[in-house]
Amino acid sequence: EELDDIIVYYLELGDFNYADMAVTYGLKLHPNSLDIKIKKLEVLLEWEDYNTAKEMIDELKGSSMENTDFLVCYAKYYSNLGNPRKSIDICKKALELNEEENFLNNFIADEYVNLGDPFNALKHYQQALKEDPTDEYSLENAMICFSDLNKSEEAIAFLNDYLDNFAYSEVAWSEYGQYYFNRKNYEEAIKGFDYMLAINSSAVGVYASKAACYEALNQYKKAVEVYEEMLELEYTKAFTFYKIGLCYKALKQPTVALNYFQKSLREDPQFYMAMMEQSYLYEEMGGMPEALHFAREATLLNDGNLDYQKRLAFLFIDSGKFEESLSCLKKLVDAEPSRFYNWYAYTE
Repeated sequence: EELDDIIVYYLELGDFNYADMAVTYGLKLHPNSLDIKIKKLEVLLEWEDYNTAKEMIDELKGSSMENTDFLVCYAKYYSNLGNPRKSIDICKKALELNEEENFLNNFIADEYVNLGDPFNALKHYQQALKEDPTDEYSLENAMICFSDLNKSEEAIAFLNDYLDNFAYSEVAWSEYGQYYFNRKNYEEAIKGFDYMLAINSSAVGVYASKAACYEALNQYKKAVEVYEEMLELEYTKAFTFYKIGLCYKALKQPTVALNYFQKSLREDPQFYMAMMEQSYLYEEMGGMPEALHFAREATLLNDGNLDYQKRLAFLFIDSGKFEESLSCLKKLVDAEPSRFYNWYAYTE
């Protein structure tokens, strides 16, 4: 049992070399142990040594078809080789042993996903959730299946029923908020995100989702308040400063917006999105040299962005720097040879 625990520890840690060393040592002490041989099979599958794994499966099949761990390895072998139907058949046989039902139903569901069958995948994710109602993986994937099946009414009914029984589930409230966000019911989405933040006030990503709802409702001041709460929790703040800047830009407060874009750049001097926004603001405020400077810096950092190349070309032309604009226009006609206006600008 101690050897088994050590092997399992290294397998869960993902340290397969040490797991193999423990298996080898275990087989020296107990050469006929089925449990240790099955752990050896797990290691072989992790190493993708399928020829040796098949030999071991053939050796163990006669004595281990009532062993759940073996059947999981057997199913994984076919899954890894791209045969999900065979994998599903083996998992269903394992389910007859009434062990690891949650894991096995998730395994089967994942294989149905690989087959492009969200209907059957959903049934098994829901079954997995019955076996372990706290399984976040099953819940998230069940919602994905509902989405793939375009069953929005069934999805929210399922989610509400789940929340009636597990009102403190962070994942469920996050899914609730996201469900309504995707349907542009931002007020209801905010309710879901607020419930989740009441459960876990340090969930940084939820603040961003809540702020995005306020932005969609054009309630930019409330969005700024949420982003400011978010700043207190973040280690890297560049993107949040940038988002606050966009809110103030929408509120027609360019000076305040510019200040936040500058804060964003102090946090991350290579954040080209903040650079380009500064370029737009300087242009609005009549500062064309500054607009050109920040557009050039942003484009250097994101050379493949055609919108940036077009803007930079325009600013060069506006400044009378026609030679400099040619490098941008050349990239545009190379990337979009069928667009008339690229050639027209290049010709001019």
